[in-house]
Amino acid sequence: NNMIQYVEQATAGGTVTGIAQGTAKAQLDATWITRTATSLTINGYMKVHRDMLTDIDYMQAEINNELIERITLELDRQIGLGNGTTELKGIKEFAQPFAAGGFANSIEDANILDALRVCIANISANNFEANAIFLNPIDFAGMDLTKGTDGHYVLPYFVGEGGTMVANVRVYANSGIPAGYVLVGDMSKSNTYAGNAVMIDLGYDMDDFTKNMITVRGEIRATHFVKNNHVKAFIYDSIATIIAAINKS
Repeated sequence: NNMIQYVEQATAGGTVTGIAQGTAKAQLDATWITRTATSLTINGYMKVHRDMLTDIDYMQAEINNELIERITLELDRQIGLGNGTTELKGIKEFAQPFAAGGFANSIEDANILDALRVCIANISANNFEANAIFLNPIDFAGMDLTKGTDGHYVLPYFVGEGGTMVANVRVYANSGIPAGYVLVGDMSKSNTYAGNAVMIDLGYDMDDFTKNMITVRGEIRATHFVKNNHVKAFIYDSIATIIAAINKS
């Protein structure tokens, strides 16, 4: 069927404590829930002339570039940003909006670098470990071009490797992220299951036979989910919103 089942922890009770010898130990308990996630087939096809099949190397390159690469790129986009209705339910749909908390109105002249650093801190405060930041290429460039009031380029001590690391978290430019938004998270809490690699099939479609054409189809069946007790491992929000929330006015 088009569903997979998985188990997640709904509630946890009890407290781990230090006790004296001879006293009763602390009891811990948890409630577990079985949930389902919907699978989706991501696919595409191309048509080639039969004569092209005689050049195996050329056909392999075409299939790799025009089918496998594009299908895997779409899978990547949907894992991050899928809407959960006509697409996989992506990380964005599980992620939490930014909450300033103790950082509210606390940072002088806040900028995009401050925004990223605070997102990492918030995820750590929820007992997760951020390991990736995704920005639109335009915002990624804007991060590199951030300047002080006197025109010098800003490179805080917590930014390294030419601006690709913020507090030891790698920053990735990804055109699937809308300009002006950021996705930060502990990607180990994102679960993707694919029944197989991209499958390639060749056959005739409609009047292919009379035209000496071959239809080449590629597809992959995949499912993505984040457990409810892991949703705080991700933040997705507007960069401007985050900056406004933390900026000291």
